[in-house]
Amino acid sequence: LYESFLHFYEIKSEIRHHQRSNLRKNRVYTVYTDERVQELLADLRLADSFFGLETGIDPDILADEEAGRAYLCGAFLANGSIRDPESGKYQLEISSVYLDHAQGLASLLQQFLLDAKVIERKKGAVTYLQRAEDIMDFLIVIGAMQARDNFERVKILRETRNDLNRANNAETANIARTVSASMKT
Repeated sequence: LYESFLHFYEIKSEIRHHQRSNLRKNRVYTVYTDERVQELLADLRLADSFFGLETGIDPDILADEEAGRAYLCGAFLANGSIRDPESGKYQLEISSVYLDHAQGLASLLQQFLLDAKVIERKKGAVTYLQRAEDIMDFLIVIGAMQARDNFERVKILRETRNDLNRANNAETANIARTVSASMKT
């Protein structure tokens, strides 16, 4: 952002950072500027001409496939996460401060045939995907092919392990029934 503000708008800004006090201890970077803020927000379609905050997704982005892909990529990089597929539950989340933004993200994801849902939380709303196939398709949509391949590799290993365990349990149960039946005769 710092370089983009300088390059495209000739606006000088300042970068500040602080540590989050949560368990993750993430460092948060913030770009500050006081030059031409209204013009910048209007140009980026983050505010209207009367400086009213826009909390949804611009209809032009929803109408353009490539803009939609880029928007989803940015939203995921800014506020998204994927649960470790080894954990037993597949989930991709993108957090939003505003409910209408989360609903716009869900609508955009649905344009790519992804089964997106929205849930409200204390500090905003979350748009999420729960099916492994949807998560892998999302990664394709945003161009994260290596992450998609890694996710699929873990998914296949997990499914193979589960299938082997299921077959082993069935075989063990069959042997136990056979032994039990032979002891009765």
